[in-house]
Formats: sequence, C-alpha cells, structure tokens
Amino acid sequence: MHQAFGVIDIMVCNAASSPYHGPMHGITDDQFETLLRNNILSNQGLMQWTAPGMHARRGGATITLAGI
Repeated sequence: MHQAFGVIDIMVCNAASSPYHGPMHGITDDQFETLLRNNILSNQGLMQWTAPGMHARRGGATITLAGI
C-alpha cells in the first residue's frame, strides 16, 4: 500500500449504508450482516492496513464517522 500511496498520516473512514430502513425488530439477519460488513468491518480493515505504519512512526490519526 505504501508504494501506491506513500506514508499515510490520517485515515478517514466515512462510508455508511443500510439495506433496511425501519425499526430494528424488522431487520433480517442478512440485512443486519450487510450493515455490519459495510459500516463496521470495512473500517476495521482500513485500520488494519494503515495503523501499523502510524504506530511504527509513533504518529497518525484515524477518524471514523458515518451517517445514513
């Protein structure tokens, strides 16, 4: 990744989606898994790619925000 982007000092996770709009008691398991995958697990993947370099340099920031 560093060859493509160089040193990453700030990583901003700003994506969200929902396959369902309504009360939580109406969401299906598949819809909830999609919501988790898009809104939480994708952020974790980005952090796993960027955090080691920030940690090694003893600096950097991760900002996570989302809204649907």
